[in-house]
Amino acid sequence: MKKAHNEIKDAKRKVMVTHIHHFGSKSEMFGFRGSKAVRKALEEFQPDIHLSSHIHEARGMEEKVGKTLVINVSKKEKIFEI
Repeated sequence: MKKAHNEIKDAKRKVMVTHIHHFGSKSEMFGFRGSKAVRKALEEFQPDIHLSSHIHEARGMEEKVGKTLVINVSKKEKIFEI
């Protein structure tokens, strides 16, 4: 992740896409722990948007981690400005 981030560190907007949600996510209410590595990356790199989709029941759920808007896009269309 650090190598990939270094290649885009000066980009105007950053979007992080992962299959699994982050540790401590609202999505955990459905019984699946999130990834500590994804949480660490969110805190360290602070992308503008993070998209995940592992928990289908959490489709459309949004939350913030620091300045990052986190969206579960599983089975739910979403249009937003980047």
